[in-house]
Amino acid sequence: MWKQWGICRGYIDDMARVDEELRVHGWMVHPTGPFGTIELVVDGRSVASQAPGIREDVGQVMSRTPRAHRSGFDFRFRPPSPRGRIEIIGRRGLTVRGRMQSTYRADLETAFPSPPAHLVTRITASPNFKAFRMEGLRLVTEFTDAIRRHRREPVRRLLDWGCGCGRLSLHLVADHVAAEHFGCDIDAEAVAWCAENVGGTFSAIAPVPPTEFPAGFFDVVIGYSVFTHLTEVMQRQWLEELRRITAPGGLVLVTVHGDFLGMFQFPRPNLRARLKAWRHGHRARSILPGRVPVPAVHRAGMVQVLRDRRIRRGGAGSDRDASPALAAGRERGPAALR
Repeated sequence: MWKQWGICRGYIDDMARVDEELRVHGWMVHPTGPFGTIELVVDGRSVASQAPGIREDVGQVMSRTPRAHRSGFDFRFRPPSPRGRIEIIGRRGLTVRGRMQSTYRADLETAFPSPPAHLVTRITASPNFKAFRMEGLRLVTEFTDAIRRHRREPVRRLLDWGCGCGRLSLHLVADHVAAEHFGCDIDAEAVAWCAENVGGTFSAIAPVPPTEFPAGFFDVVIGYSVFTHLTEVMQRQWLEELRRITAPGGLVLVTVHGDFLGMFQFPRPNLRARLKAWRHGHRARSILPGRVPVPAVHRAGMVQVLRDRRIRRGGAGSDRDASPALAAGRERGPAALR
């Protein structure tokens, strides 16, 4: 069942210049175990391939995934241009079993201001700014790809809902994804840092809606790792608020914990039963203590409040499913997230 899914978990830990080259290193693993080879593709051209290296730290964290310690990669390449695109591809034999994508920037180390360590820690549970910066770059690559799939028109106003200290906003503003960029968060200190250092308009909000944004104000709303921290009641309240502030036919891109994370979290032999329970929200609290059964809320809430599109498993970051939805009104853009 799992071998046919070309998916993986992993991170690009950092991207840094070494003389005239870029070093890209991290880890990647399939839910059934390690890949035979890991390949680097730069701007559509395969430039290197290697056997997975040993990452004992990954093996400890991913203890339920077979031989997860065999997951490391470490590549160096000469960037053909200041900016471009890389893919990290996991193969077994000639068959692709996993894939990660990101933009690359030759100036990544110097292009962005660094938030204070305590603000970064609030977002990522670590003061590691390199990982914070690299994760933001990869996530924005994934979100902007989704925006292009769903919209033909330019984005006038975009909201980074739950912006923190700018993990996404730093890159969204630098890439001019929208003519006007907005961010909001309940962390007033992080919002103040963004307002001073990122560019765009940032505001502190209350933990519960409504916000002060006008109805139908945004063309695109992005919410990464927000619903995964809310109770079921608050999820439904915020779904209604996101619909209110998004223009008719506008795009809402949010992430949830779902089947993708479940494949790596739930051990065999009863993996399928546990995945089914996770998918439908039954017994979710007993399976993963402290976690809210977000997929159940997603189906009962997202489909009713917004017009939900097909979930993209592993569509954002290393452990979340991405779901696009259209606000009520005339649809705009291509039909489905593929």
